[in-house]
Amino acid sequence: MSKMRFLITRPQDQADKLIELITRAGHKAVRLPAIEIRNISLSAATISMLGKLDEFAFAIFISANAVHKAADFIKKYTTSPRLNDYFKIAVIGPSTAKALEVYGWQVDIISDGKYDSEGLLQALKPFVAKNDKIIIFRGLGGRRVLAEGLQKMGVRVAEAPVYERTLPKVNNSELAKIFTNNSLDAILTMSNESLRNLYTLAGTKYKRSLLASKLVVLNQRCANLAKSLGFKNPAIIARAPDESSIFEALMQAG
Repeated sequence: MSKMRFLITRPQDQADKLIELITRAGHKAVRLPAIEIRNISLSAATISMLGKLDEFAFAIFISANAVHKAADFIKKYTTSPRLNDYFKIAVIGPSTAKALEVYGWQVDIISDGKYDSEGLLQALKPFVAKNDKIIIFRGLGGRRVLAEGLQKMGVRVAEAPVYERTLPKVNNSELAKIFTNNSLDAILTMSNESLRNLYTLAGTKYKRSLLASKLVVLNQRCANLAKSLGFKNPAIIARAPDESSIFEALMQAG
């Protein structure tokens, strides 16, 4: 089997296990984080909410980043960091559930096979009641599908932004090494935002090379975005967001 070369666009601290799988199989993984996760200062409203967690029936962590970034704030502003004593905890996927375990927290509700906001909404339906209060730990900006869907169910939603996602700075020499000679076998993008950022980073100089590349994505929304951006090959959708499933999809793409 020939050696393949994959571009991994996950944030720097979330790519290690996948890259280990790729290199152990004898292939090459190139890092290019397409999203930079930055700390923010909490708003007075969010600090106030953290002091009143006993008012909420559920908490949702939108991602592993939301767990890690919220953890220090929770320790600082809550009476007790034992979150399961306050409410039931819901997450979109297994990587977020694993992040909870780092802090001794346990997930109560998780999306069943459809690891996105729509999937979590379906998983929550049997458990939430009208006028329940739910706090959502998330990043600044992004889709509000969860909040809006819960509000339509009559749930009272409080959003607690604990980090922000930004476009990283990448120098031209790094981009040249990645995109010249069309030597990529596949690119992994974890979200619509990371795909849009990658498209922006490639610019006009490397756009042709980028659009000729094969993509591995996590859901149909991202596959649809890739098509609208002009990618020549239909994106391959990983069957699940865990490293083994992503690795399997990369092998299929290569």
